[in-house]
Parts: sequence; C-alpha cells; structure tokens
Amino acid sequence: MNRKELYDKWIEALRSDKYEQDQGCLHPSSVGYCCLGVLTELAVQDSKVKWEGPPDPGTALTSPFQRPAIARACDGFIPVELSEFMGWGEHPDDPKVADDQAAFDRNIQVKLSTMNDTGKWSFKRLATYIEKYVAPKYT
Repeated sequence: MNRKELYDKWIEALRSDKYEQDQGCLHPSSVGYCCLGVLTELAVQDSKVKWEGPPDPGTALTSPFQRPAIARACDGFIPVELSEFMGWGEHPDDPKVADDQAAFDRNIQVKLSTMNDTGKWSFKRLATYIEKYVAPKYT
C-alpha cells in the first residue's frame, strides 16, 4: 500500500464504526485505539509495522522497512519509520522536537493525539480534519 492509499484507508477506518476510540496511547486496551493507533493497526495489517507488548503480544509481522518498525501499544506516538512513510518528518521523540516547545506543538502527531485525547474529538471529526488538512499536505 502506498502513502495515499494508507491515508485513504485511515480516513475510512476512522469514519467506520469498526474501531473503539480510547485515549492515552496507541492501543491502550484490548479493544480501544487512539486515532494514531488506528493508523498503526492499518500499518500492521499491511505488514509495515508489528505490535509489541500488550494488548496484542502475539502479533508478529515482517516489516518492509529497512529496520523493524515496532509499535508498542502503550506508546503515545507511531514508530519513526511509519511517521517517515506518512511524510511527517521529525518525530516528536526526537530531541530537536521534544526540546523545542514550538516545534513540538507544530508536530502533526502531537496535534492529532491532543485532539484525540485532550480535545476528545470523535474519530469522524478527526477523519474530516485529516482529509481536509493533513492528507492533502503529505500526499
């Protein structure tokens, strides 16, 4: 799956009622996901990433990235490799971003996780935002 196809699938998945919304991490419960967790799950299904740790420790998929892309269910952000694949540039955990409040606040993962967690935006509302403002910029 290419980048545009993954964006399209992500938007579609957020609009479906297939995923239960949760907050705090990518996949904080056996059924719940944050918006970035849904993206990660789609990447897992496409064998770009594999989950590590609870709630889905049995998943073992091969990654087509140069080095294994591991998503820990309790992480707040997607793996660096998936962030690069999505065209998002610097990762929020990169010290250049994490130590610069303005850069951290501008980071797309930080924006989306804040909308999901603090703003309590619904998946449908997030899908509309991603479709209007994120996907056109990065595809």
